[in-house]
Amino acid sequence: YLDHEGLLELHNAELELKQIGEKQNDYYYYYDSERNSTTLADTMSQYKVTKKPLPNRWLDIGMFGNENEDEFIVSLFIDEKTEDVNKEKSASVQHRRDLSFHFKSEGKDAIDSFIDKAYNWYLTQLRSLEDDSRYLYELMQPGKSSEGSDDSSSHKYKRYQLSDEKTFESLFFKEKEDILNVVEH
Repeated sequence: YLDHEGLLELHNAELELKQIGEKQNDYYYYYDSERNSTTLADTMSQYKVTKKPLPNRWLDIGMFGNENEDEFIVSLFIDEKTEDVNKEKSASVQHRRDLSFHFKSEGKDAIDSFIDKAYNWYLTQLRSLEDDSRYLYELMQPGKSSEGSDDSSSHKYKRYQLSDEKTFESLFFKEKEDILNVVEH
């Protein structure tokens, strides 16, 4: 939210590649396969570089307050703690990262106003990820794995987005005239 709204003027920041939730394709009857693309440009177009404030520093994030009251500066402090949580026999490296956000302001409702705005922005972002489209899923033929054994435990599907523009007028099949005659008489 802070980066998207441009609330911070950062001279030093952590950069992070974040996936954005906008739909890229709105075509009817296209093969989707979970939106996997073969080109690097298509893959990278689904991401955005975001600036994150460095931890353990107070930052002024802007003026906030209720409509009926004056606005006050809200400041943010991010306290970050990282610890290793590796299991004894685990080959992977695992870290636990705890972030605590501390706010301060002289205004009575300024912090609540900021949090409400940020939360509403977040809900809007989640709604943009929702997909109300209808899909046809077609079971793909099971293939052989690289070892030569069947992979029967998992099923793979092709996904096709269906159009909402199909009407009886645009529908074609051989018996259509016969059905229309029965309905009309």
